[in-house]
Amino acid sequence: MIENLPNRISPSILKRFTFGSVEAPEDDLLWDCYCSISPVERFLDGTKDILIGAKGSGKSAVFTLLKRGQLRFANESGLKQILIPIDQQIEYSKLKSLIVRYLKSDIEDDDTRYRFLWEIYILYRICLEMKSNEFLMDRDDIKVQISSFISIFAGGGNSLTLMQLIASTKKTVGVKLNAANPAFPVPDFYISVEPSQNNTQNRDGIENLEIDTIRKAINQSLRRHKCVIYVLIDNVDDFVAREEYRIQRILVQGLLQTTKDYSSYPLLKVKLFLRTDLYEKLNFAQLGGVDKISPRTVKLLWTESDIRKFVAERVLYNLSRQLQVHPVKYEIGNSEIFLERRISNRWQRVFRILDAIQSFFWCLIKLIEEV
Repeated sequence: MIENLPNRISPSILKRFTFGSVEAPEDDLLWDCYCSISPVERFLDGTKDILIGAKGSGKSAVFTLLKRGQLRFANESGLKQILIPIDQQIEYSKLKSLIVRYLKSDIEDDDTRYRFLWEIYILYRICLEMKSNEFLMDRDDIKVQISSFISIFAGGGNSLTLMQLIASTKKTVGVKLNAANPAFPVPDFYISVEPSQNNTQNRDGIENLEIDTIRKAINQSLRRHKCVIYVLIDNVDDFVAREEYRIQRILVQGLLQTTKDYSSYPLLKVKLFLRTDLYEKLNFAQLGGVDKISPRTVKLLWTESDIRKFVAERVLYNLSRQLQVHPVKYEIGNSEIFLERRISNRWQRVFRILDAIQSFFWCLIKLIEEV
């Protein structure tokens, strides 16, 4: 039932209705008409790290609302939430050339190279965020480790993209693997000084900087100050060209492995937003098996009831705005939206149009899911 509406409504107001944008960052109705559904609630409860869904299913909407602070992860301990949003489209062929040029490894394996690319970039963004929050830099040991890691890269700044970060390195960043546990290799960074520089004066002691040591120090600092960092990563799975699919797949596998690594640090959380079609084509054997990944994954699916609610929210928003009635109250029962129909030809015309709008959106969403 809808309450607070006048007895008569002119159908002419329908031409002034707006239903927002299909692009989440441009959708001005995103928060006013936010539709909470079960998969999103499970993702926000904090136990899941990967949200997958078809193109247009709402992954970027959730990312945008988190980025704006309009949604939050469950936080029973009352920790201060620090968000690091990363949403960049990647030119895969260019990325590959930069990897070959700047990122060296004593293991000639693309999966390893791309995995450690994410290790470098995510840690770099976390270090920048730690440095910008001075209260977290309360001990000399963490100041030295974070400053030493950031100093590897020239320019700095939050605006650096994944590719800019690699291209801006003052030295060649390298990775060695600790072979003590072949099933779970641990990265050790080293710096190869450029030939034009004096090899004895520019080593910076960076060989002793290990990624696990830095992450442990950051996690301890966050615990002392009752904070938690969420790294949100969206838009890494947009295709640029068909022949770049292999690079894209390896890049996403490396990202998933890095996310898995961060599960050992409870106050450093990496949350991913991925397209279902790419996720299902990943080589899960490289990730320890699908049973290691699926428990941390939520699939963003809309039921018919969810879609009806989504349409109803936006229709009611428009009615409220056009009629200047705040709020328009309604009830939901048995997965149906009940609208109070008054016995008049004008009301019948209004609801026939509303039904047509609902059917249109239902068909549109089904089409998007199939694509």
